[in-house]
Amino acid sequence: MTFSKEDKAAWLNSEVMQELEKLGESVLNGPPPEAFEPLENVAAAETWEDEDLEEKITEAVKEFEQPVVPIEKEFVVAYNKRLLANIEKIAYHLSDKKNITAAYRVEQSLRQLKALLREEN
Repeated sequence: MTFSKEDKAAWLNSEVMQELEKLGESVLNGPPPEAFEPLENVAAAETWEDEDLEEKITEAVKEFEQPVVPIEKEFVVAYNKRLLANIEKIAYHLSDKKNITAAYRVEQSLRQLKALLREEN
């Protein structure tokens, strides 16, 4: 595949090519001189006491600790949500079919189920 001189010149003068050249220069020249300087905070980090470190770790664990929910409870909640959604679909389907009496009964049952589930939780 060959390119015209104008296309090649446009590519070589493009911003993409300039960024690639900058990247290549930084890779070939190695890391900056700051990379070889010693870290100032290393000495401060070594002066920490073990008790202070343990205290900070326990505080962090308490902060991010989440209550563990048993998997059975998660399944029950998911099942109940799915059950309620399906009962709502039945009620909508009955109302679309002009069976208002049955739709009303299903809606009443749905309200009772929701009330029971709220009491259970």
